[in-house]
Amino acid sequence: EKFQTYMLSNTAYGGDSDNFSMSASNDFGGVTVRIDPKGSDGSLALNQYSGYVKIGALTLNAGYWKDGVMNGAYQLKNDMDASNLGGETWAAYKLGSMFKGAITQQVDDITGFNGKDSKGKAAYVNHATGYVTYLGEFDALTLKADLAAVSLDGATTWDGSNYYSGIAARIDARLETWDLQFVFKQANITDKQAQRAIALHVQPLAWGALKATFGGALGFYEGEITEYNADIRFRYADGPLSVTFFTNLSHITDTGATKLDVTDYGKHVGAYFLNKDNSLKNQANAVSHSAMWNMLAIRFKVSDKLFLTGEVGDIVGFKSNKKVFGDYGVEAFVAPGFQVFAGKNCSVSTCLRMGWSNLFRDSDKYPDIEPAMSIAVPVVMRVKL
Repeated sequence: EKFQTYMLSNTAYGGDSDNFSMSASNDFGGVTVRIDPKGSDGSLALNQYSGYVKIGALTLNAGYWKDGVMNGAYQLKNDMDASNLGGETWAAYKLGSMFKGAITQQVDDITGFNGKDSKGKAAYVNHATGYVTYLGEFDALTLKADLAAVSLDGATTWDGSNYYSGIAARIDARLETWDLQFVFKQANITDKQAQRAIALHVQPLAWGALKATFGGALGFYEGEITEYNADIRFRYADGPLSVTFFTNLSHITDTGATKLDVTDYGKHVGAYFLNKDNSLKNQANAVSHSAMWNMLAIRFKVSDKLFLTGEVGDIVGFKSNKKVFGDYGVEAFVAPGFQVFAGKNCSVSTCLRMGWSNLFRDSDKYPDIEPAMSIAVPVVMRVKL
């Protein structure tokens, strides 16, 4: 059997993409502008324009951040560990729900909310935001608090019934042995359609080479709970070896699935297939209301120029009766690879990514859907200027 071969951009695969940013700052404040290539036609997208001013213990921030403003320490996402592969092969999900359009998706980002994408589908959308940050120290406690006001797309009236805006608060309390983060977010502030999210995550600080994050989030629509999820993350780094493990368990209620149009995972990690335009897309399983995502990554330094990498992961859709899974299937991948540095700021990363979708499906209920497998060999070159 013959196989067709295509030359594909790394953005189709889901790895890192190029970006160009300019920043200027002093003791009083600063500004940042980031411009990214939008596609193969050479068009550009303005993906960040932001500025800040410091006034004592307060910092006033305003602008737009495409990738959001999150507390990176809690994500435990190390760029070196990811080896530029990114996307579905490394940290597919941020803290919060796995489900696309869920209220708690990317729950600790204070500049974005559940919304609609350009095609009208439920998605996570960032908006123009203003927020103030307070940083203070009280004996053994370091306190950082962010309070944000976010504008939302689609505003049609300001008559008191539909504000089309949101607020977010994030409090990070760092003690001698523990770091705790609490988040409150509310979008679409109306009497009947308020969407609220609360989250609590903690990190132990006295575990030496082992870093960890534990916590979870709750989502509410019209005062009714629509979702809940839990995250457990570990990263161990000692000498030439780093090991990262992420797991997330997410559930969406019937209310969340119907009223909020939450019908799919935010990302799929299984097989890829090629569209007619030769772009890569994921082979998706049917989606359960309850699912678990797991990812294990290993990176080993052979020398200053060579690193060995390996990632494995899966998404399991659970049933609420009889079978643990089967109706909703399993998607999984394995990706052994390596990264070579031609210089301090120039590297080439590649892996043999084998992905599977529609595993353990109920063949009687889905007779036309068979297991799928794909092999992709992404090659990502990154040069930092």
